[in-house]
Amino acid sequence: MADESKFEAIRMRMEERRANIERKREVRLQMRDNQEAIQFFNENFAQEKADIERRLGQSDKLSRSELSHHFDQLTLACHRLQKFLADSIDFLSSFDVRKAQEDVSMLLLSINQQRTILIPKKKFTFTTRRKEAAKDVTDQSGSEEPQEDNRQKTMLSASSSHQGFTNRQNEHLDLQASAASGQDILLSDLEGCTVRIYGTPSTIHIDQLTDCRIFCGPVQTSIFIDRCQNCTLVLACQQLRVHRTHRCHLYIYVSSKAIIEDCSAIGFACYNWVYDSVAEHFKTAGLDPSLNNWREVNDFNWLNDVEHSPNWYVISDEERILHWDN
Repeated sequence: MADESKFEAIRMRMEERRANIERKREVRLQMRDNQEAIQFFNENFAQEKADIERRLGQSDKLSRSELSHHFDQLTLACHRLQKFLADSIDFLSSFDVRKAQEDVSMLLLSINQQRTILIPKKKFTFTTRRKEAAKDVTDQSGSEEPQEDNRQKTMLSASSSHQGFTNRQNEHLDLQASAASGQDILLSDLEGCTVRIYGTPSTIHIDQLTDCRIFCGPVQTSIFIDRCQNCTLVLACQQLRVHRTHRCHLYIYVSSKAIIEDCSAIGFACYNWVYDSVAEHFKTAGLDPSLNNWREVNDFNWLNDVEHSPNWYVISDEERILHWDN
């Protein structure tokens, strides 16, 4: 009997040793796989970035008729680079993710700057109107858009390849789907404004907003927010990056984890803006409304995995706005 107990103890020790060896082997394999994945990402990202920079450097050698397509292709290449980054975020460090996102953002800004220099913008066409009683507001395609209640609004036409609003105060501004879809949108230097963007924009850059409310349909790639205060933003996108922003509420849909940096008092809740065709726009943008990571936030200023970041919070049910006045 004693011999059997001794034999069983020896067998259990041997099995435990084999299990430990297998676990260590799996860890080594995982580390090797991660290292190979990181190397693959770094090499391909650098190669694609260099190719975009090379092609951008040749822009001034092209004819005027070729430039629009040229810049559209460069922007598309940047969007593919953004998707490559989003697909790789699980095995990259926070520093590497931040650096890659900054690289893509700088590429997009450089493309837009070159486009502005080499293709002078057409002037925006603005028309001002008041809501007429019982009159529907429709976009160019004939689909109905939500109405304003007895207040002035400014409508932006679809005549330019770049869309947005800048240097405005205390206005209600609408950008219809026919003008916004597939475009890079810029909102900058706004104060006390309410902005509604319908359709499926390509990217959105939001800079220096104060006391504003921003509503946006599903964005095909990324939204970048910088230097905003006391704003409410209702946004849907694949990637969200928030920088130097304070005391804002964000109602978001995001495919990957939202990222904040140098921010404070940022409240998050689930995206809940409803308007005609919003479901169709989610489908067009390639976003699945059922897969929303609005609670998953990476704070690059808070590396403590045990304690919650003091810079962001989930908006309580009592404080959360459930319905917006379209």
